[in-house]
Amino acid sequence: MKKRMIVILAAGFICIILGVILAGLNISPKIVPAVLVAFGCASAAVYISTKGGTLILDEMVKRIDALSGHYSFVASMFFVLALSIINYFYSMPLSVAELLLTITMFMSFSYMFIRYFLMKWGKAE
Repeated sequence: MKKRMIVILAAGFICIILGVILAGLNISPKIVPAVLVAFGCASAAVYISTKGGTLILDEMVKRIDALSGHYSFVASMFFVLALSIINYFYSMPLSVAELLLTITMFMSFSYMFIRYFLMKWGKAE
């Protein structure tokens, strides 16, 4: 399990580096670097949230995972609503790929932070 998690983390960092390089060189469509960086961030989030694959899965951990995903989704919907309101009043010069990357990174980081705090407090309700 630990070796598999290290391989996933390494693949994530390679995707992040490759996505940044492709974005800097402008040799691919803009969605490709966004998806690569989003995949890399998600794999790093999985590694961090499971403490390197050493986390014991019991009922409380499964419940916290479900709650973290729910809270992250709700927070992401409010984030999308805020972006929509900002875009309505002030035209943002962001492409669809940049918005997709922003929302994906927000969702990944909010899941990690919410899960961390729920695990720290031991709140499963």
